[in-house]
Amino acid sequence: MSEFAERLFDGPLPWAKVRQGHKLLRLGERYTAQRLDAACRRALEVDLIDVRRLERILVQALEEETTPQAPESLPEGRFTRPGSAFSQTNKYRRTA
Repeated sequence: MSEFAERLFDGPLPWAKVRQGHKLLRLGERYTAQRLDAACRRALEVDLIDVRRLERILVQALEEETTPQAPESLPEGRFTRPGSAFSQTNKYRRTA
């Protein structure tokens, strides 16, 4: 939770985040410290620094779910084109 709090207050106006800091402390009182730490780790994995969304993670009990991994390589597309196909030059334009 400490890393989440540091990231929350990091920025040019840390005093603007005091209410969110208080809400973060209340979440620690309402839910167990283990669940809050797990939710903070999960939020930091995806660079989510928002206490309301952190609360949603706790309410929906999403802190223990694993983050889906992207496939290592995607199959080649059926209709792929070279980058030159999207060129903005008009080779059929008449020059007078």
